[in-house]
Amino acid sequence: MKAKIKSILLKTIKEYNKDLNKGNYSFTAFIDGDYIKSEWDIGMDSGPIKEEWFFVPDKEHQGNWCFMCDGGMGWEMMNCDSDYNYKSKNPWKFSELCSENFEKAGLFVEPYASWRYDISKN
Repeated sequence: MKAKIKSILLKTIKEYNKDLNKGNYSFTAFIDGDYIKSEWDIGMDSGPIKEEWFFVPDKEHQGNWCFMCDGGMGWEMMNCDSDYNYKSKNPWKFSELCSENFEKAGLFVEPYASWRYDISKN
């Protein structure tokens, strides 16, 4: 289940950011152990910027599978009131895409808190 959750999160990030690899930008999302991360290269002399999106732990203490985004880009994208989504035309876009991708896999995403999302079978 853990591998499936990571795969769905990775797919969601890639789908959402599919248009970023145009022009001078380079965007790559990848799995790094229990983390889903991305690397941006915006053509600056500082080199690529690495960001952590999500952490997928072993079963939580309450017995639920989940993913966490305690700060970082994952939190920004999953929360419609975030600074990133401020004034966005559709602040729920990423969250909705995430839910759709989990549903296609026969899973249900339920927010436990702004930083943790529980996963269950549909």
